Amino acid sequence: MEFTITEDQFNGCLSNFNRLLIDNLTYQPDRESNTSFELKFITNYLKSSPSISYTKIELIQNHKQSKDLNKRYGIEFTISFHELYKVPIFYFRLYDNDTLILFNEDLLSQLSEILSYKGYNVPNFLIESHHIYQEPWLSLHPCETSDFMTEFIKSNEQANEPQDMSIKYLLGWFTNYGLSSIYPRLSLRVNNLQNS
Repeated sequence: MEFTITEDQFNGCLSNFNRLLIDNLTYQPDRESNTSFELKFITNYLKSSPSISYTKIELIQNHKQSKDLNKRYGIEFTISFHELYKVPIFYFRLYDNDTLILFNEDLLSQLSEILSYKGYNVPNFLIESHHIYQEPWLSLHPCETSDFMTEFIKSNEQANEPQDMSIKYLLGWFTNYGLSSIYPRLSLRVNNLQNS
């Protein structure tokens, strides 16, 4: 059985997904490092017509040896439905302190070091025009999303478990095609969908 999410289903569950994102997105620190970060939501809102979730988070460095070394990284991202591919799509931009850095190898490398695990291969992303804002953003191309997500949903189904498949789809999608796929130390773990 193929499971896809329609634009109506996406629109219908985006508000609930957004609440789960705010309540459950966490930063998993590297226990071997002297540096950790505090995750802070700066902006989060939903917009309709077309439906989009916009979020800006900040990672504030807490260096254990000196407060002078504190640094802030910002990650701005959107979750929306792509009309051509008929799947959710994730766009993001990065900030070094308050400066927008669309594509900077050093910053990407620093963030990958901070927010990924040793040996983790960050997926390839590209610079393209945001399909709603019509400005350059980074994104993961959505061309294989539908096939992957059908397999993901099939392999994660549990018998007799009542749940909203659209929310389950978006949670799985966010892990595999959203922020957590690029920076796995930013984790979205929802323990109980029935109470959400």
